[in-house]
Amino acid sequence: MSDPDNKPAPGETRVTRNDGDKEKSEPKLPHERDQSASAQVDGTPMDDERARKGHDDIERGVVDTDKGPVLEQIDERMKRSATVK
Repeated sequence: MSDPDNKPAPGETRVTRNDGDKEKSEPKLPHERDQSASAQVDGTPMDDERARKGHDDIERGVVDTDKGPVLEQIDERMKRSATVK
């Protein structure tokens, strides 16, 4: 959070726009809020548990079950078959 002198806290960014001779403060855009130091909180127990489980799965050789690559392959095949007709 900012101090009373209107200076950003260490690691914090302030969005400004130069309006002629004045520099005006503006609200942060969504990506600027996400990337700011204040948005970076310490991991919660749930995050630690999820990371530990992911590590254990990799160590045991568990295969990723993400369907993204499979669906992309199906989509490509469907596009090719549609152009062949």
